[in-house]
Amino acid sequence: MTTESRPEQIAWWFQIGRRSFVRKKFPVIDDPDAYGKQWVEWWKKVQPDWRDVEDWPDQPFDVGEKDWGSLPNGGKDGLFVAMVSLGWWILAQDPASSLSKFLIDAIEDVTWVVNQLITSLSATLDSPPPSPPRLGQSAPTRAVRVGPPAKRQRLRV
Repeated sequence: MTTESRPEQIAWWFQIGRRSFVRKKFPVIDDPDAYGKQWVEWWKKVQPDWRDVEDWPDQPFDVGEKDWGSLPNGGKDGLFVAMVSLGWWILAQDPASSLSKFLIDAIEDVTWVVNQLITSLSATLDSPPPSPPRLGQSAPTRAVRVGPPAKRQRLRV
């Protein structure tokens, strides 16, 4: 995922906070509104090209088999960091006041993306495995190494 427009708290978390995640050590967000604006700008930039981010939040109903880019990644550069950093925004809110429409839109958009990814990945898992070659068809070839390491030869099987 791109680092362009990414809130500085995410960079801090990559450097320091991830190790203390289980101890619930979160970055400081002094101005939740400014953080939210920056988070949304970053979220828009990590969206695939086919999403209309100019009219955010854009949630088309049928996305089909479109490419989601790096969003499905589960690692430090994937959807997990987007969800964690959205959680920081929620935690930074004043508990005495209601959530802003802007934050609710962000939560709904992330929820929509997660649901679309689940649907997309479920369809992939439900697809049948590739069928084995039929009698008379040649199987794919692979390289096999023969001989001592100094004199390797490739033999096609």
